[in-house]
Amino acid sequence: MKYILSGLLAVVALVSNAQTENLIDSVLANNIIRIPAYQLAKVGNETLVLQMNYASSSFVDTTGVYKLQNAQILSVDLLFTDYPANQNLIALNKRRLQALAYLVPTATQQPNTLWQIIRQLDGKDKASAANMLHGFVVNYRSPETMVTKKKEIDLIKSVTPTVINVPAEVPFVEEKVNNWSAIHNGLRRQRVVIFNRPLRKSDINKPVLQKMAAPKDTIVSFTYKEAKSSELMPDMGAKFLRDKDSVFFLLAPPLQASTKLVPPVLRSLGDSGVLKTLKRNQFNKMLVVADVTGSMSPYVAQIFAWINSEAQKSNVQYVVCFNDGDGRNNDYKKIGRTGGIYGEVYKDAIQLSKQIISTMDKCQNNDIQENDCEALIKGIDLCSDCEDVVLLADSWAPVRDISLAETIKKPVKVIACGNRIGIRPEYIEIALKTNGSLHFMNEDIIDLTPLRKGKQMMIHGKLYAYKNGWVNEVVR
Repeated sequence: MKYILSGLLAVVALVSNAQTENLIDSVLANNIIRIPAYQLAKVGNETLVLQMNYASSSFVDTTGVYKLQNAQILSVDLLFTDYPANQNLIALNKRRLQALAYLVPTATQQPNTLWQIIRQLDGKDKASAANMLHGFVVNYRSPETMVTKKKEIDLIKSVTPTVINVPAEVPFVEEKVNNWSAIHNGLRRQRVVIFNRPLRKSDINKPVLQKMAAPKDTIVSFTYKEAKSSELMPDMGAKFLRDKDSVFFLLAPPLQASTKLVPPVLRSLGDSGVLKTLKRNQFNKMLVVADVTGSMSPYVAQIFAWINSEAQKSNVQYVVCFNDGDGRNNDYKKIGRTGGIYGEVYKDAIQLSKQIISTMDKCQNNDIQENDCEALIKGIDLCSDCEDVVLLADSWAPVRDISLAETIKKPVKVIACGNRIGIRPEYIEIALKTNGSLHFMNEDIIDLTPLRKGKQMMIHGKLYAYKNGWVNEVVR
C-alpha cells in the first residue's frame, strides 16, 4: 500500500507539472502587450507585487505570498522592459514563470485567472530599464468576510446624502388679522401660530368665523384668561375682550415641515471611470444595472457623486442591483435562475443607498463569476419603457450566463469598472450582440462593426476577435 500511494503521488505530481508547463507555454504564446510604463491599479482589488531585478528570474522579496493561498487570483501580469530592443526574451520570461509556479502553485490552478505579458517601452537603455518594475503583479481578491463586507457598505454610507428636517416657515402678513392689530399700523409682521396653524382671524362671535372658514381651516376657542396667559393676544386685545367668556380663533391649515438632502463631501474614489463616463455621455430614461458584489463599492459610489453633482441631468428611471445569488451555493446557481437581483424605481439618493446596501448585505459570494445577463434581462422586463440600459460591470469577473446575451432585448452600454488593460471578452460580447457600446475612463467605443465583420479590434489596449459566435482575446 505504501508503494502504491507513493506511486499515485508521483503520478499526480507529474500531471500537475505537465499542466503547469503547458500553461506557461500558452502564456508565452500570447500576444505581448506593449505600453509605455505599467500603472498599478488603485481600487477594486488587492495587489501583490513580486519584484525581480532586471534580467533576473529570482524574486527580490516574497513577503505577503501567504495572502494568495485562499484568494481568487484575478490576473497575473509578467512585466519586463524593451531592452535590449526587439529581443523576445522568451527564455528569461519562461524562467520567471517557472519561478512563480514554484512559489505560488495555486496561481497556475485557477481557471479564470487572466495571464498577461507586458513589455514596457520607456526603458530606452540599460540604466533606465533597470529602474522600471520587473517581475509579477498579482491582482487578487481575498475571501469575503463580515469585516470586508462592512467596509464596502460603510463606503456606500459615506457617499449617501444626509436627510435633515427643515422646520416650516411661519408666514408674514401685511393685513390686519383682528381688531387689535391696528396698533401695528399695518406693518409687515410674523403671523401668530396656534397648534402649528397660522392664525387667520379672531372674534368673539363664532358664526362670523364659520362663514369665513375655508375647507381645511379650523376654529378653536379659549377663555379670555387662557388666551391672555398664552400670549395669544396683546394688551390692546385684552382691553376689548377682558369681559368676554370665550375668544374664537380661525386657524389656517397646518404648516408643513420638509426634509432636505445634504450631499456629502466626497473624498477621492480613485478610479473615476464610472463618473467620467456618466458625465461624458447623455443617457436618457436610464435603467442602471449594477454589480454590487465584493470590491465594486468604489465604482457604485460614483453614481452618488454623479447624482449629487448633476441631479437634474441624471435621468435615472430604474435601478437593478445584483449580487450573484444571495450567497447561494454554486452548485445551485442555474443559468437564468441564479437570483440575487433587486429592482426599484429610482426616487432619490437615499432610496438608492438603501437598495444597494440591502443587496450587498445579502451577498456572500466568494465565486468570481457573475450573473450579468440574467440581471439585464430582468431589469428590462421590470422597466420596459426605459431607453438606455447601462451596465456597471466588474471588468475582472467572468459572466457565468454569457449564453443568454443573445436574448437581451435592448442595447447595453457597458461601463467597465476596474483599472486593467483590456476587458473580459464576455462584456464585449454583450455590447456586440445587443448593438450596444463599451465605455472606459477616457474612451467610448460605440462602433463594434469591425468585430462583426470578422476583423480584429484593439479595445482598451488588447486585441480581440469575434469568431463562431464568441469574442476572444487574440493570441499568436
